[in-house]
Amino acid sequence: MSNPPVCNIECSARNCILEIIINGLKVCRKNAANGLAFNYPFNTEVIGKGNKILVRAYPTVANDGKIATFDDVWISGAIKQYGTDDISGPENGRIISAIDFEIVKQNRQKDAGIIPNLAALFPISETYSFDNEDGLSFKDRLIDAPVIKDENVVLDYARHLRELIQQRNTKELFEEYKTKLDDYDNAYPDQKEEDNFEWFKKLMEKKYYPRGPVDDFKDEELLLVPWCDGRVWEIALKPDRAFFCTKGLNGKRLSIEVFVGMIDNKLRIIR
Repeated sequence: MSNPPVCNIECSARNCILEIIINGLKVCRKNAANGLAFNYPFNTEVIGKGNKILVRAYPTVANDGKIATFDDVWISGAIKQYGTDDISGPENGRIISAIDFEIVKQNRQKDAGIIPNLAALFPISETYSFDNEDGLSFKDRLIDAPVIKDENVVLDYARHLRELIQQRNTKELFEEYKTKLDDYDNAYPDQKEEDNFEWFKKLMEKKYYPRGPVDDFKDEELLLVPWCDGRVWEIALKPDRAFFCTKGLNGKRLSIEVFVGMIDNKLRIIR
């Protein structure tokens, strides 16, 4: 397959918690109380026909301690496709859908009628649909994958990953991570590394380990969240830390989110 176009969501938000879910998988949940620009290429989340992107806004608290109101929320941007040689930017790319929450809010108010408490209108959301017809699809990961019903299976896997981190077992960690890297190679073939293991080893030994991995957490500190109707689970640390995070021992921090799914009857890191 030739290099597929790059699907990208780019938006700015203010006075809300911004959440973006693509085909059932969370790709963004950030506090935009003081403004936020978000740019995310999502070839690894496309499924061919029937892609659905949910953009959602929740209330947040501003620096002055006041809760943002329905009228305060602002989100604007676009869902686009770029050629592999294109430079991303406001004037470039083919727009698939424009994101304008001023219109979304107007429709929400019309649908809701007269509500004394505008907080009842939260969350504010809109779903955008499109087809990508370039042959690229990860439907087998997000839509057709086996449902993981038992949370304890995910908990055991999180314990396994913690043990590998504590051992600094780069080789075994790579085996757990390999599916994610293979999928990224398929999604962005022009960015493919010559040797994924060497790339991963460098990431671990030059950046992750020297910065002090957080590997002393207890089971009750784990946050396990199902996505894609339970086909994918996020493994994170409470309250809002990524699973692969560091203590910043050398003055720098690293944070990598972990999403797992079933591959050949075994849990693996897929995103």
